Amino acid sequence: MALDFKLCPGNPDMSEISTEHQSQNCDVAIASNRKKCDACIAYRGALQKRRSRADEADPSKPCKTDASSRAPFSQLQHPELLTRCRNLAESQNKLSRQLNALREKIDKMLTNECIAVPQPIDELCHSTAKDNLENLAVDSPQRLFIEQQLKWLTNPSVTARRWHPMIVRWALLLHKKSKSAYRYIRDSALVSLPSERTLSDYRC
Repeated sequence: MALDFKLCPGNPDMSEISTEHQSQNCDVAIASNRKKCDACIAYRGALQKRRSRADEADPSKPCKTDASSRAPFSQLQHPELLTRCRNLAESQNKLSRQLNALREKIDKMLTNECIAVPQPIDELCHSTAKDNLENLAVDSPQRLFIEQQLKWLTNPSVTARRWHPMIVRWALLLHKKSKSAYRYIRDSALVSLPSERTLSDYRC
């Protein structure tokens, strides 16, 4: 029974390391049920070592053990895995400290710099915002945002609100960037935003 053959593809994904991505001992023709010949499989290991050395020599690329590295864990040795995990833990702790510091700063600003707005001033702010809408272009995002906020302030019923598509899109993008930041902004009551339950209805 005749066997089906095909050409050995070599290692085309390593072409940036070497223009010769096929082994000099390549069999050229291989059985159709194989991916590549044995010579090219062995040559791939040499190309991977050359790529690793090039990455280590490039100062713009992070080390495999850095927290920002995208190197797969399967390519790391046991000591490298331990170092990578330690670096990830340190990076997470640093981000947590920065987040807590920002939260404390915002809480202090809300406590020390914010003032209660009595009802007459509240009405004045509304009328001022409406008057200044005339200075904004009709189709500008700023005008749309202010109009929607004024509309929601005059209609406190949550069930009666109808969200503009542009506001929904902006809310979805913000929620995708950071769920915790979205919840913080919405819970602060500084800006009226759709609930997470409402956003889930607009996701595909």
